[in-house]
Amino acid sequence: MGHAAERNLEGKKATDPGLNTDPGDSHARTTPYISGDRIIFGYDSVIECLNKNTGERIWTFASDPYWNGQTKPFWDATDFIIENNKLYALMGESKVVCLDLETGNKLWLFDTKVDQAGRGFCKYSHSPDAVFITLYNLHYMIAISKSSGTELWRTRIPFPDFFPKVPEAHCDPGPATYSNGKVYCGFGAQSDTAREGGLIAFDAITGKLLFFQYPSVRRQHY
Repeated sequence: MGHAAERNLEGKKATDPGLNTDPGDSHARTTPYISGDRIIFGYDSVIECLNKNTGERIWTFASDPYWNGQTKPFWDATDFIIENNKLYALMGESKVVCLDLETGNKLWLFDTKVDQAGRGFCKYSHSPDAVFITLYNLHYMIAISKSSGTELWRTRIPFPDFFPKVPEAHCDPGPATYSNGKVYCGFGAQSDTAREGGLIAFDAITGKLLFFQYPSVRRQHY
């Protein structure tokens, strides 16, 4: 198998561990994923595919970590969705990439245009037609077409409507979970003296907010 092209970043390969010298940089590693005789894993905006028996490198995908004109890299590679010989990954907490599982070639890349915005994928964060991410900086849920990499919808999570006394910056939605035409995410909302939380549900086709449910026990003080 050929290698997907590696991108040089200021004279260094993206796989060079010397790139990460700032202790403030993110160092996310994925859980290795087994597919036949291959093992796929991610680290520091790089995804690698190896032969699981010999360790031979089959392909490497290196994504430029300098999102949206930032001068400081934000390194991240989250867990994957692997389905129908395609791999979907959220990288840099800003972009979603779809790769051909056999070659590592990029099929599409979607930019949320929000720095450090997304919550990682999990086994249940997709439907037959879309992948879903939550933008925790701006409090949106986004659906992205699995075939084209285009945005299908983007719905704002109306935290101020439900927590008028909690600063919106203190509200934090979690990763998406899909089931039977609905997309769910848990959330937390904290003030100086108390914590809130609950569950939000959206229509997976339209992005319409379906319900916003509080837990049975609320306002537990520290």
